[in-house]
Amino acid sequence: MKMSELNIADWDEWYKRQASWTRDTRKFLLKKIKFNEVVKTLDVGCGTGALATEFDIKNWHGIDLDFQALGFAKKENQERKLANADALDLPFQDEKFGLVFKPGDVSNLTEI
Repeated sequence: MKMSELNIADWDEWYKRQASWTRDTRKFLLKKIKFNEVVKTLDVGCGTGALATEFDIKNWHGIDLDFQALGFAKKENQERKLANADALDLPFQDEKFGLVFKPGDVSNLTEI
């Protein structure tokens, strides 16, 4: 089956399985920076919100361009602050974050 043929719940499950190999690294890095669950966090390209679920982040803001993934993330946790947005034009009132996640490959970014 091709990735494009997966429904959003199956895609979320696939993502969680394939991301498991870097889980220890993420935990190590978060511990190293003394991260806690209440730090205002931005997840760029949040998809289904798997990262917020994995670390039980309380003050989590997610942006993505995929409406279907955002809908899944919202359904999983109504408290999440989600937006269909570009990282260069954030829709949040106060655009200051204690931590920004951009999982995956950033090689396609043209501006930082």
